[in-house]
Amino acid sequence: MPPKAPKEKKEKKEKKGKASKAGELETVFDNLTLGHDDGGRVATGLLISEPRARDIKISAFSLALHGQVLVEDTIIELNQGGRYGLLGRNGCGKSTFLKCLAAREVPIPSHFDMYLLAHEAPPSEMSALEYVINSAVEEVARLDNMIEQILVEEGPESELLQDLYDRQDELDPSTFETRASTILIGLGFKANASDAEGGSTIHKKTKDMSGGWRMRVALARALFIAPSILLLDEPTNHLDLEACVWLEDYLSTYSKILIVISHSQDFLNGVCNNMMVMQQNKLRYWSGNFDAYVNTRTEQDTNTIKLYKKQQAEIAEIKQFISSCGTYANLVRQAKSRQKILDKMEADGLIEMPFEEPLFRFKFPDAGDMSPPLISFSEVAFSYSGKKGTVSTRSGLSIGRFHQHSAEVLNLNQTPVEYLSSKYQQRYPSHRLEEWRAVVGNYGIPSEYHLLPIATLSDGLKTRLVFCEISLQNPHLLLFDEPTNAADMEMIDSMAEAIKAFNGGVVVISHDFRLLQQITDEIWVVNKGLHIWDGDIRSYKASLKKTYGYKK
Repeated sequence: MPPKAPKEKKEKKEKKGKASKAGELETVFDNLTLGHDDGGRVATGLLISEPRARDIKISAFSLALHGQVLVEDTIIELNQGGRYGLLGRNGCGKSTFLKCLAAREVPIPSHFDMYLLAHEAPPSEMSALEYVINSAVEEVARLDNMIEQILVEEGPESELLQDLYDRQDELDPSTFETRASTILIGLGFKANASDAEGGSTIHKKTKDMSGGWRMRVALARALFIAPSILLLDEPTNHLDLEACVWLEDYLSTYSKILIVISHSQDFLNGVCNNMMVMQQNKLRYWSGNFDAYVNTRTEQDTNTIKLYKKQQAEIAEIKQFISSCGTYANLVRQAKSRQKILDKMEADGLIEMPFEEPLFRFKFPDAGDMSPPLISFSEVAFSYSGKKGTVSTRSGLSIGRFHQHSAEVLNLNQTPVEYLSSKYQQRYPSHRLEEWRAVVGNYGIPSEYHLLPIATLSDGLKTRLVFCEISLQNPHLLLFDEPTNAADMEMIDSMAEAIKAFNGGVVVISHDFRLLQQITDEIWVVNKGLHIWDGDIRSYKASLKKTYGYKK
């Protein structure tokens, strides 16, 4: 049953007469995006799905950044209810792809609203709760304007109206505060808390928050709006384990279109029902979560390898027969017949070995001998009102530190080679250009980036450069605060191996359950004091789910 149009909106339509055809012409032109350029990005694509459909299909999609081709002549296919995990090596263009979508540099119909979580909430007088709710007020106004425009141009029978009315009902201003509070609390904010615990943070002004907490506010806003297409780039980066578990549970039922970049296999398994893989300048799609993707792809690759080996054996046999035929007339005829078979195989396309990304492995240098304790604490206590106690370190101790803003202190104007050589040339006086390039290459930074400004590196490649620098410091102790934030899964696996092989001390703060499962000897839980967890990280995650009553 078509929605009813308000009387006054019908009258506006009658006054303006029949709808203009300009919108239809704009749609035709919008279907083809030709060389849109923004921030160094150049994208092309052709919309081949129906402009008013709930699903999106764009063919001939290509994307370049600063002249480097990231994706070429591939398909973007997004279906309603699809929760896509976007996979790919550091530097392949995952974040650039999300920015391209959010900027509508490809032809995405206007009835899809999009939200890319790219920046933290700005510091202002608004509280976290006010900032989140204000976004929904703006969305309601946007929907009102769209409904009015459609009623004027197309009339009350338009197929687009029902979706917009459903969207209005979904937002429901009467529930704004309750729903916004629930999301904020799930992300770690407190509705009521004592001064000793930091006070109520849900009503705290954003100008009084750190960048990490303002990013949580921005994430809450994205979840509250619940756009048609939600784009999340490493949404767990500023969250603790409890908030990660909550977010995984919350997104596991997202009913619209979600594309998420995440280094956490646990998170992708709990949230996604499709995998989108960016590899060899193409986008490929696999149904299921991350584990299902790995299993399916492994099985397919195994079968392909068998077929490849079988075909290569057949080719070798044919070539051997042809070369042994000599000049005898009857054998020459047979040789020509076999050559035709070989030519047909090549014309039909020979089976290729499955593509395999180059393995990246690194290690930390030997820590040497240093008697424990490396660091000692005496009567130490921390609170929002201050800290007390003493901390002493052993003389000569070298500490390799990684924190969430380590990449931000890199000199973006220098090349990776210039950055490292300028800081460590005295420590390694025999190193010249090729030796420094080898050092950079050992940490998985492609050779084409060695002599380019660090500003051109992806966040993941910058993280690799930071680890390279830590290794050059010859540390005795590693203190890592969220080291996986911008790392791809290959980097995380390599990191886990390097940490396990390191003979010095290691303390890691991480929300990545899989990394912690691989490297930890003990789990320390900080909650009104420090407690050693009796079990592994999987049992700790299970306890969080049980405590908060999550579904999965």
